[in-house]
Order: sequence, then C-alpha cells, then structure tokens
Amino acid sequence: MQQSPAADAVRVRTESLQHFVAELYKRVPIPEEHADLIAHLLVETQMRGVFTHGLRQVERYLSSFQGGTLNTHPRTRVLKDRPVTTAMDGDCGLGIIAADQAIKITIAKAQSHGVAVTTTTHHGHIGSCGKYVRQALHEGLVAFCFAGRNLTSDATWTSDDELWITMHGAPGAAFGLPSGDGLPDFLLDMACRLFSDNDEILERWPSVIFKMMGMSHMVNLMTGPLAGQMVGASEGRHVSYTESIQSGFYMAIDPEHFGGREAYFDDINQLMHGVRRLRPFKGYDTASMAGGPEHEHEAECQCHGVPVWGDVRESLERMGNRYDVPVPWAA
Repeated sequence: MQQSPAADAVRVRTESLQHFVAELYKRVPIPEEHADLIAHLLVETQMRGVFTHGLRQVERYLSSFQGGTLNTHPRTRVLKDRPVTTAMDGDCGLGIIAADQAIKITIAKAQSHGVAVTTTTHHGHIGSCGKYVRQALHEGLVAFCFAGRNLTSDATWTSDDELWITMHGAPGAAFGLPSGDGLPDFLLDMACRLFSDNDEILERWPSVIFKMMGMSHMVNLMTGPLAGQMVGASEGRHVSYTESIQSGFYMAIDPEHFGGREAYFDDINQLMHGVRRLRPFKGYDTASMAGGPEHEHEAECQCHGVPVWGDVRESLERMGNRYDVPVPWAA
C-alpha cells in the first residue's frame, strides 16, 4: 500500500465510481467494453490502496487517447499460439486491454496444462501488475506478472550517460500465491526502481542499488526482447503511437500439477496463520505478509466506499467538467 487516504477524503460507492470513470472514456470515444474494463480495473486498484496506479491514472489515459499517442481502437493479435505459451501484439493501444486478454488466456491454459506463459508487446501502460495476478489468484493459481519498457537501442546512448538510463523508468512486477481459510492472498506488487538516481545511496549501500538495477533489468529483458519488441520496428509501424513502448510477461501455475493443491494450501495457510501471531514492527498495528494491508483496505472500501481526495479529486472533477459527466459525489 502506498499511503493512507486523507482525513477529508470523500467516499464513493464502487459502482458509481466505475460508471463515472467508464463514461469519461466513452466520451473520447473508445469501445464501450474497453471503457468498462479500464474503469473496473482502475477502481479496483484504488480499492487495494495502490493509489499511484488507481484513479490517478484516469486523466493520464484520457490525455493519451485524445493526444493520439495511443490507438483508441486497438485490435490485439495472437502472434504465436502453443499449448502452454502465447505471444500477443497490443496494436499500440492502452496496455490494460492487451494485459487483461493475456492473463485470461494464461489462466485458461494453466488450468488445462498446469503452467502457462503469455507475452504482450507494442502497447502502452498496463498499470499495476497486481490486478492481473489477482485474477489468477481468484482461480487458485500462483501467478507472476512483469511490465517493462521496450529497450532503447544502445546506439542512442553516449559516454555522457550513466547506467541509471538502462532501467527505463520504473519496471513493475507482481508475485502472487493464493491462500485459503479466508486469509489474504500473498501478493507482492511493486515497482523495481526503489530509488531515484542517487549517488549518495550508491556510495553508502551499493548492494541495494545493484540489486534494484538487476531487478529492473530482469523485468525489461523478460518482457520486451522475449515478447519480440523489435518486430515491425524497422518499418516504423509504431512511430505515430509514441506511448506504445511497453511489453508484458504473464505466468500462471496450478499447484495441483506439482505438490498437489491440498498440500499446498495446508502449507501456505499454516504460514499465514502463524504470521498473524507475530509481534508487529514498531509503528504498525498488525503483522502481515505482502497483500495483507491491501486486503484490509479493499474490505474497508467495500463497506464504506472508495476514497477520493486531494489532487486526484480535483483531476476527476476537471475531467467531469471537460467531458460533461457529473461526478458521483456531487449528485
């Protein structure tokens, strides 16, 4: 979880918020099913407390569509289809569209074969990786998701540049394992870039910086090159859609095909129950694994509404006025 909601946050029912956000995208316009999907996943991310990649992204995506830097009507394509692997092209659209299709394909193949991997490329931002992993967790599958940027040719780098440039922003990664007994699923949803370019940190803790850079490089390499990012690049097919610079990696695993589902859930549930008995770190109320605080925040939102406040509230009100869509908290 990135932060806590402000005390003056307005609380909005999930359904009302999703309808409002979807209506904004339909005014662009983009296909209705795409607008509904984007709204659903952004609100769900907000409910999980990942505020950097929830409602904060609404205006950004609207600007990309209106500015012509993303394809408003992408036609994703399956480039290669094998029993346990799939390669997809996002047709320069918002990455959420390709990523949602990719994880659904991956889940279906993993349920049939025990494991499956899908790659996507030539698309925009997919948002937080955790929302795709969660779809697999709901099916009792272990899942991983990586979001990287297509690698810049080293011909564009010079001796004046430093190694920081090779991270290409903040590549995303999520690792999830399902739990039972009503316990929170384990879900580590993170950006691999933990610090900005900081020579002081590099001098004091070089091992931390090098591990961070290694994670970022791994995510970028497992997405772009593996997905075939350079296919079509020589023909300049992506020049007009300048934000279609991301690629993705999605993997799902069925525990039944390994140690067995019963043994798996016995083990992980014992771990999760044990964590609850531990003494929390100083300044925290409870001890929990990754995914625990997000689980609690989601439950709170279901009961009391989704929090909207500060500059995000201002942004949504501004977008509501621009596209003539009433904000739900003003109704």
